[in-house]
Amino acid sequence: MSGKRRLELYERVKQILESARVTAACSINTTQVVANWLIGREIVEEEQKGKKRAGYGGFC
Repeated sequence: MSGKRRLELYERVKQILESARVTAACSINTTQVVANWLIGREIVEEEQKGKKRAGYGGFC
């Protein structure tokens, strides 16, 4: 394999790896957002105990 073809191959491999890293990072970010939302929902449901609003933060 010539030097030029080898460099072209390395560049294609580099692009594949970079694309995979970006895709993985986006997937991880999305998964983290969903996990945080689910945790927040659990906390809200526990605090509200089935009521429309939680007891704290209301007016007297």
